[in-house]
Amino acid sequence: MFLHRDATIKEFLLLKQDESSNIVLSWLMTSVAFSIMVSVTLSQFLPVIPQFIADLQLGGYTLNKFGLTLISICLFFTTKSILTYFFYTSLGYNKLLVNLYMLANKFYFLGTIILIITSFTFFYFPIDGLKFLYITIISGIFLFILKLFLYWFNKPQIMPNEWYYKILYICTLQIAPLVVLWKFLFN
Repeated sequence: MFLHRDATIKEFLLLKQDESSNIVLSWLMTSVAFSIMVSVTLSQFLPVIPQFIADLQLGGYTLNKFGLTLISICLFFTTKSILTYFFYTSLGYNKLLVNLYMLANKFYFLGTIILIITSFTFFYFPIDGLKFLYITIISGIFLFILKLFLYWFNKPQIMPNEWYYKILYICTLQIAPLVVLWKFLFN
């Protein structure tokens, strides 16, 4: 199994599907790193932990803001990945699913690097928390829209041919889960 140990960032981003033998493993490692970095970035802005979660104790331990955010993000991405798999396989687009995982892996890899720089900047430089939150939200919205355009116009194709499947995928598997996660964490 080849883990891209000697590959540079440029080589990794330009990697073709037929040159990679570990799409799932690479995607899994990138997803874990991205989930941890999103949790580090967002957990400091959670207003409170819901009371029903604060009352839960497993072995005498309770969840803090980071733990709640990490579990929520991991459940979010796991559910979204399973639903995406069902969506593509039910339509018979298994080949497009592999292309989607390759592109998503590269996108989330770059997102992880950006989040590492962002978190380092926030924790080690005197920055107003509210301004940082606004910048983070605006940047997140911009990256989300960029991701949708990348998915829509990427070569090789990763979206189904029919326009209504594209709209269905974007609305039900991209926008709706993000709104649900936002309402859970910040409401």
